[in-house]
Amino acid sequence: MDASINRIFATAGNDLRSGFTRIESYCLDDLKRQKIEKEIRSAGQLRVERNAFLMQDGEIRHFLVNR
Repeated sequence: MDASINRIFATAGNDLRSGFTRIESYCLDDLKRQKIEKEIRSAGQLRVERNAFLMQDGEIRHFLVNR
């Protein structure tokens, strides 16, 4: 599925769009191996994305917003 920040934020609202800074993501398999997110970060498996990204099955995403 092709996704863009603008398309996702079209449904989330202007508050989220105006304060958006980045997305942190990892896959479910990483979580199964490492058990906790802190270990995923320590292993360098956490990805940081800014504007364009492709959503894939099994991904966990944190949308970081500066308010």
